Amino acid sequence: MRSTLRDPWFPVLACLVGCAAPAADGADGSDDATSGTAAGTTAVDGETTQAAETAPDPDTTDGTAANDTTGPSPGGALVIVPEAVVLAPGATAQFVAHTSDGDAQAVTWSVPEADGGSIDPSGLYHAPAAEGVFHVVATSDADSDVTAEATVTVAAVEGCDGLPAPGTWENITPPSNFPDAVNGTVGAAVIVDPFDPGTVWLGTGGENDEIWRSDDCGAGWERVNTGPGSVGDGMTYGGVGDGAQWSMMVDPVDPGVLFAVSGYGAQSLWRSTDGGVQWTDLFVDEEYGAVAEYRFVNNVSMDPADHRHLLVTTHGGCAEPYQPSCMAETLDGGESWRVLTSPEGWIEGGGVVIVEGDTWVWCGSILMVTEDAGATWSTDNLEGGGSCEAEYTIRPLVPTVSGNRYLGSRSGVIRSADGVQWEHVPNTSGFMVMLAHGSTHLYAADQWSPTLRRAALVDDATWEDVPAPSEQIAMGHDGGIPFLAYDDAHHVLYASMFSGGVARMVVE
Repeated sequence: MRSTLRDPWFPVLACLVGCAAPAADGADGSDDATSGTAAGTTAVDGETTQAAETAPDPDTTDGTAANDTTGPSPGGALVIVPEAVVLAPGATAQFVAHTSDGDAQAVTWSVPEADGGSIDPSGLYHAPAAEGVFHVVATSDADSDVTAEATVTVAAVEGCDGLPAPGTWENITPPSNFPDAVNGTVGAAVIVDPFDPGTVWLGTGGENDEIWRSDDCGAGWERVNTGPGSVGDGMTYGGVGDGAQWSMMVDPVDPGVLFAVSGYGAQSLWRSTDGGVQWTDLFVDEEYGAVAEYRFVNNVSMDPADHRHLLVTTHGGCAEPYQPSCMAETLDGGESWRVLTSPEGWIEGGGVVIVEGDTWVWCGSILMVTEDAGATWSTDNLEGGGSCEAEYTIRPLVPTVSGNRYLGSRSGVIRSADGVQWEHVPNTSGFMVMLAHGSTHLYAADQWSPTLRRAALVDDATWEDVPAPSEQIAMGHDGGIPFLAYDDAHHVLYASMFSGGVARMVVE
């Protein structure tokens, strides 16, 4: 049985379990561990607030070290979330510090062990290549006597049995009953689980009712949406499975929490807190549900630095005073929402992506950026002009180990070092809509043709062709690969292809 790991994308927020980061100061024992200062705030309606995490129980019963606090701290003791993680060598995890009462705390991060990895000012930890038990320390900037400690266990991940030979695509489509798709299933969003890379989540098109989960890297599947909110009664739209889950998010901090759209079906945004069994419509009795046309949610984006901060856009127009279209923001994981006007009307393939906090990217007729939570938007942020793709958002926009963020577009791949100013990546022209990355490579796919390419993160201007599952794509009728996911621990690349089903390949 595989060990249960935390990480991603998605980290615990930034790159899939098993990501091997380039050696940083303190990562190989040659220098002191890195440290930094961060405060993490989100501005809403002109006020600066902190989206509070739920403080963990300071008492543990499984032998795992709890947060160790020293000295008084206004608003309660200083705590770190998560308080303990298990990571593969070279993987990353996002840590957040606040008081036990949920108040924001500016802290300096450090790793006391010389060979224990490194942590940057935002709390993003990079595990070392060697296995062992290490620690992350947060020191309050207001009082250096106030500290908290989290435990990091670095251990190798066990393999998935029965993987295909490297470089060979394997059809792993779960069975359903739609006649015009591979194995009866229209594949949509595909996501590698942030807690265990052997677990894969699969959304489907509106032609199917299922949301699937695999615990063996896609070799076998189990339908999970079987409880309330899963599907309607066959006569009315009433469940997440009634539509297409082309945009989904798996919470990288709270296990079992998922978000999904239900395009051309039940619409809205749906949340599950039990691993996909039961689903709740988040816009019942919310203003957004009343003003958004058909309650049609286009995409959902999660803040890579705050798992309770999400945005949705509308697949259409909105009523006054939010014309021509609108979006909605939550800072508490979907319990409450505020509605705001989008910078322009809905564009096919468009949507919004959270960079971090108040900084968001709008993908529409052109790329726009707001740094004040949607109050104002700038339009000169992409060198050479153009836009980006955001309708099929399936993971937070986390930086790669090189520090760059990447988005797909209909004119190649674009990148940014800060999430504000963007540029086109050389040698990537064409419809490179869907991206996935691990610790060493970035993968890009064309939604409308069997084209798949990759580049090393250390040299993202040099690209090479990767064999696509062309035969399986040809069995469907959609032409390309709209969804990609990468499991860095097992080196498995997943392609979800609408009527072409789902495939996996081990990459070298």
